[in-house]
Amino acid sequence: MAVDYRAYLYALAPLTAVALAAILSGADPLAGDIGIAGLFGAFPVAAGLAIVAWAVHTFARAGVTPAPETTPDRLVTDGPLAYTRNPLYLGTVLGAGGVAILSASPLAGGYAALMAVIYHLVVVYREEPRLTEAMGNEYERYCSSVPRWVGRRA
Repeated sequence: MAVDYRAYLYALAPLTAVALAAILSGADPLAGDIGIAGLFGAFPVAAGLAIVAWAVHTFARAGVTPAPETTPDRLVTDGPLAYTRNPLYLGTVLGAGGVAILSASPLAGGYAALMAVIYHLVVVYREEPRLTEAMGNEYERYCSSVPRWVGRRA
């Protein structure tokens, strides 16, 4: 199976969304005075971006682009997709939420929460029905063993 390098382009949307959270926060990244509470935001930012990178790399290695507007011809279930069915969305919200914590910005927090709601609705009402129709029992088995958002079912 050939690596599909186009998959790496799909990291741009999550990175842009997290950068927008930083812009909305109004924080000065060079100020350096984030405080102890702000340090708790650094972990979710780093974790969210790491999940995005891992997911994009997993899709690329599988030869699949994670384009939400298309239905893939095969199901990718390894890497972070063994733990969450939506690692790109999860990583994006985690990163944006971390920015909100880091900057103590209610506006960035609201943005992250709004993204979470929109992603959830898109997944439940658009992506999951399309994947169930295209992949049938294989996708249903995957859904029964891997949660939509966080954790791992066995």
